[in-house]
Amino acid sequence: GQTRIMNGNCDSVLKIRAEAIVKLMSIPLVQGTLFSFFELDRHEDERAVTHGRAIAFSSAILPLLHNCNPNYAYLLYSNVPSSNGATITPGSASFEVVKDALEKNYQCLGITCADVGGIVDKGNPGQYLAGAGPCGIGNNNVMPSPDENNGNEEGIPGPVQGDGGNSENRTVLIVALGVLGGLILVFLFGFFAYRKKS
Repeated sequence: GQTRIMNGNCDSVLKIRAEAIVKLMSIPLVQGTLFSFFELDRHEDERAVTHGRAIAFSSAILPLLHNCNPNYAYLLYSNVPSSNGATITPGSASFEVVKDALEKNYQCLGITCADVGGIVDKGNPGQYLAGAGPCGIGNNNVMPSPDENNGNEEGIPGPVQGDGGNSENRTVLIVALGVLGGLILVFLFGFFAYRKKS
């Protein structure tokens, strides 16, 4: 980055950083989606706040997932509980289906299994909840030791060649709209839940 700036090639630095930021922004969206669906499916948590989280996080990641593979985006969409403001209609909320759909698109999203991690079992330090470990861990659900290399060592990706930066701009726009849509849904969900209590 510094060499490019010193050589006056600032545009390429912006492209590199924007792409890296978009990839990093998708990690908590995937984590939130997985955790919400785990709560809905495995813990049968039917509270409005859990439904709201599932709706918000999945709404934010759906445009990125659709950009990777519309079929997997539809799988996620069909598992999302829907709300008409007053009542909640559960989707099938299958944690396994959602986890599989997301994991198969990690490479396209520019993230790794190590980036996303798994759902840690608070009662058993060093272990994941059954079936909720990161991809590649297997069925033993034991967390890898810190010295094991699970990450992507490629560093920050270089600029996209040949498209004039349009794919980065489109991806940034998709992420921004997804996050905005998710926030609006959370606000509306909270507003209607508050209104229902009053």
